[in-house]
Amino acid sequence: MTPRKYIKIIAVFAIFCMLIPIVFAYKAEEENSPLLRFSQLCHFGTDFSISSNDSATCYSSAEVDTISYNITLDMQLQRSSNGRTWSTVRNWSSSGTGSALLDKTYYVSPGYDYRLHVTATVSNASGCILETATKDSSIVSY
Repeated sequence: MTPRKYIKIIAVFAIFCMLIPIVFAYKAEEENSPLLRFSQLCHFGTDFSISSNDSATCYSSAEVDTISYNITLDMQLQRSSNGRTWSTVRNWSSSGTGSALLDKTYYVSPGYDYRLHVTATVSNASGCILETATKDSSIVSY
């Protein structure tokens, strides 16, 4: 083999090696990896249900790795009559250092679709916003 062929083989191999991380990063993003989704939040969850007595249980929590950071949770109970446009029925808010939690009950009217729309905002001690994330619960038809 001539030196030119060795250079071509090495160049093709180098290009191949550079593409491997891109393929794995794309695959991880495609699978909604929580490590890629949030930069400051290590946990952000919501749970929503409606019981047979018209009682909606609305829950959300968030936590950061850096316990000195502040978290503000804004939770909206929303309803829709067509599944496309949502109006806010009730708002709650909570904040804390390192973590925040909301656990509320609200009585709803039948004949609508309901969901929770939650926003978590992470800020440092100076008040500088580091991250804002939103999450919608599953939709409950009642």
